[in-house]
Amino acid sequence: MTTVVVVDDEPLEREAIKFILQRERPQLQVVGEAGCGRTGLALIKELQPDILFLDIKMPGIGGIEVLHQVRELSRNSAVVVLTAYDEFDFAHEALKLGARDYLLKPARPRGILRVVDSICREREEAAARLRKAQQMEEQLSAAMPLIARGLVLDLCFGRLGDLGALQERASFLRIGEGPYAVLYATIDNSGFADRKQREKEQLQVFGIIQKIAEEDGHALLAPLGRDSFLVIKGEAGASGPQELAERIRQAVADTGRATVTVGVGEGCPDLASLQTAYKEAEAACRYGTLLGGNQVIAAGDMGGQGMDKPVPYPFSKEEELMAVVELAEEERALALLQEIWQQLVASSGGEERLLRFRSWELVTGMVRAALKGGAQPGEVAKMQATLLEDLATVSGARGVYHLLQSALRHSLQLVENSQDTDQREAIKEAKRYMAQHFGEPLSLEDIARMVHLSPYYFSRLFKEREGLTFIEYLTNLRLEEAKRLLVKTEEKIENIAQRVGYGEANYFSRLFKRKVGMSPTEYRRRCRSG
Repeated sequence: MTTVVVVDDEPLEREAIKFILQRERPQLQVVGEAGCGRTGLALIKELQPDILFLDIKMPGIGGIEVLHQVRELSRNSAVVVLTAYDEFDFAHEALKLGARDYLLKPARPRGILRVVDSICREREEAAARLRKAQQMEEQLSAAMPLIARGLVLDLCFGRLGDLGALQERASFLRIGEGPYAVLYATIDNSGFADRKQREKEQLQVFGIIQKIAEEDGHALLAPLGRDSFLVIKGEAGASGPQELAERIRQAVADTGRATVTVGVGEGCPDLASLQTAYKEAEAACRYGTLLGGNQVIAAGDMGGQGMDKPVPYPFSKEEELMAVVELAEEERALALLQEIWQQLVASSGGEERLLRFRSWELVTGMVRAALKGGAQPGEVAKMQATLLEDLATVSGARGVYHLLQSALRHSLQLVENSQDTDQREAIKEAKRYMAQHFGEPLSLEDIARMVHLSPYYFSRLFKEREGLTFIEYLTNLRLEEAKRLLVKTEEKIENIAQRVGYGEANYFSRLFKRKVGMSPTEYRRRCRSG
């Protein structure tokens, strides 16, 4: 609702303006009027009107003096000065002081409507710009974790490309100057937990690490799979790499629900050498989990116990493979397995004993990835028992590789089956909540959080499942209820807009007309007459 205050010492002029607005622009409400400047100032301070009609020349405190004070009392009020022909110089002075427009007295209906329509249009455009800016800011804020994750993974997996562009991305994310360190954190013993408990645990640990990284000021966080996390830290910041790692370990342990092991790679001078630090941090973390977990292990403290001995092992490829297993991306997973196998054969000299040992590790990794992807623990346990038994008896390197391919396809199928069920339930739960609460402020982020999905993934999944975006679906719900209320009740348009989740009646009316093809008032009239 747009509010109006009229300050004029002529009662007939005040009444004329009120009458014209009430008859021609009922969406504008005259909330106050005054016959002198002093009373007008009190009203302006109290009511903070959107539009102020102000007589330029009144006894006592005149319009010019009032205008001087309006800028302090109500900065958002659009002032329209009322002036006679012989007061034209005053009108020009008023415009210099910030008045929006002026009208010659006696004000004509056409002039009054012209100026209020112009003001309302400008206000709506300003509100739309503000909403768009806020929406863009929210979208950027929501995308920041994805941007950070992309940079961290590119650096750690050696996808360097244009180093200048990488440095610009790092500067945008405020990682600071080198030398840099990489932290690799993994939730201990999460593989066979109940799915919902595991998801809750993962979200909680992610939130803790994210908070600590933000407090540091020069650290970037990226989830790796579902129970591992990478942190890149610049030289500046609140603490050193090992101190930061210990803060993360202690904060998670303090929850009493989970523990993490954190590996810390050796420092590296620039972004281009972060891949080495990542491998060191990952190896240190793996070593720490073998020692019992819930500890910080620095690469320099391992004493040659790296997990890549005696056979060099493509850890980064394995991490990428497990990530795509969780997402059930078969084509990419099979290609990665082939790359890993080729590296294993080359590094082991084809020795079957070493190949079989590393293949056992791969099968174990696939099992963990399938569980993280949501596969049923019972099905996974059955698959694991069969695979490990077969791995012990299969003959020849070729037989081992074929068994790995079979294990990978089986893992992918279990994840895909589970994801389909989980996705249906997530969308069903989201739709049920939206149907019950569409009259309240709802955002995609809120609904995604409720069903334990990232906003980006939920948005994509909702569109794939429903054929509509989240906003399109929510808009349809709201407009269907609005149509029902228009036909079945006598409620005002403003009230109906509020009931279906729109705070601004004007925006609701424009949206309704765009979607339905007619205004709410016309829709009500046609439905009732026909």
